[in-house]
Amino acid sequence: MIVVFDGVCHLCSASVRFLLPRDPKRVLRYATMQSPAGRQILVRAGLDPDAVESFVFYDGQRCYTHSLAGIRV
Repeated sequence: MIVVFDGVCHLCSASVRFLLPRDPKRVLRYATMQSPAGRQILVRAGLDPDAVESFVFYDGQRCYTHSLAGIRV
């Protein structure tokens, strides 16, 4: 499971810092939308990596955005 977030957004980065200590088994992985890995995940999910304005959660099969991403995480 991967959280794709905007590495420039302070709120997104704060969300990741919030999640890290709450995931002691390290189930979640993280990628910024600006990174090659993050962009590849977004493209594979059918999302335009230059137009995504949200936190994205990829569970291995489907991408969730906006509040649904937060709920899934």
